[in-house]
Amino acid sequence: MRWVTQRRPKIDRLASPWLIKRFVDPEAQFLFVPAADVRRAAIRANAIPFDLPEGASEAELVHPAGGTSFDAIRARFGIHDPAVARIATLVREADNDNLIDRLPEASGLRAISLGLAKSVKSDDERLGYGMVLYDALYQWAQKIAPAEEAARPVPLLYRALAGVDRWMSRSRERQTLSELDARMLSDCGLTRDAARKESAKPFWRA
Repeated sequence: MRWVTQRRPKIDRLASPWLIKRFVDPEAQFLFVPAADVRRAAIRANAIPFDLPEGASEAELVHPAGGTSFDAIRARFGIHDPAVARIATLVREADNDNLIDRLPEASGLRAISLGLAKSVKSDDERLGYGMVLYDALYQWAQKIAPAEEAARPVPLLYRALAGVDRWMSRSRERQTLSELDARMLSDCGLTRDAARKESAKPFWRA
């Protein structure tokens, strides 16, 4: 099924596709369009719209009061996984521009998400990184017991976020390497073939 939302995803619009793909529609395809075009794009592509601009009808996946599209999707499709509920709290706080005293994990999620938005201009590529990010968060959320949450959530989460940041840096370095000319490669002590092999590696592989 196709799903459509506003372009330039940062927090909620990266978390929501992850939730859809992992718990609602494994074959989901996502379209990112200007806010004013979401409804028209949904009709043309026979897609489900979410995270719509203000004024959307109640039949569509819109923010509940004080919540996010992530919350709306959880409620609509009856997703009661405790780890997802934990992620929903982080997304809600990270997505709130006016929140001063947010959870430290939410602050980390917000920082990584806004950094990702600055570093990666393509919406589809940004979504790819978002899937990795929220898969990592889900692993963290599954493992940490509620009784331990106040005592030691930050190191585990930050290790996951640091891993995503390392992958993003590696991807940018390999993209830069692929664009160097023969003289610059020679200055680095690399052949064109070696540079081609390195830049072709997946971003998660050292």
